[in-house]
Amino acid sequence: MSDAAIGSTPAPAKKLGFVGRLDIELESSWRERRWGAFVRAWITTVVVAAAAGFVIPLVMISIYTFVSVVLIRADNKNVPGILNVCSSIAGLTGLLTLIFTVPVMALKSLQGPAK
Repeated sequence: MSDAAIGSTPAPAKKLGFVGRLDIELESSWRERRWGAFVRAWITTVVVAAAAGFVIPLVMISIYTFVSVVLIRADNKNVPGILNVCSSIAGLTGLLTLIFTVPVMALKSLQGPAK
């Protein structure tokens, strides 16, 4: 087989996950000034960030609680406060995403075209 035949095969397309596709949609709609698509992607980004801001701490705190209450037999008086903590983190994550998405997109557009 010749080197030309090996070099001419197309590279496999990189599969993007949900977050990667959402980032591309957010950036392309900002650059192309499609404001309706940008607002939809922006709201979706806020919801995904808030959901991640709720689920990730919930899992981590639940693992800690399981270890301390079940395995170590510690006091479980803080268990009812877990949802309050996770809700606060989710709200803060969603709010920060809502506030800082537009300035980040403005900075990206000042950098020039994507490479």
